[in-house]
Amino acid sequence: MEAVTEVDSEGGESGVYVPCAPPGVPPEYASEDYAIVTDVYAHTYERSGDTGDGQHVEVTDTALHQALTDMAYRLTGHAYEPAECKAPRAFPEELPRYKIR
Repeated sequence: MEAVTEVDSEGGESGVYVPCAPPGVPPEYASEDYAIVTDVYAHTYERSGDTGDGQHVEVTDTALHQALTDMAYRLTGHAYEPAECKAPRAFPEELPRYKIR
């Protein structure tokens, strides 16, 4: 299971990858060839004037990226059981928190 985010970008983007071979897939193809991948993306704009037109602004807020990653994680968890993945796995209650380096 992997969770990633891009902190310095014009939008907040986070994703979760969990290997998942559906029923009927031969074991030799079930290792890393199949997965549930969930991407969550949010744009952030800076308002300019009364028109509401805006420009993209860089999203560097770790809390926003953590919230997006948590959302992707929960969506992945909801998709995992109905997918009937071979070699089912338990999902931790929550992902580790991001830390600023």
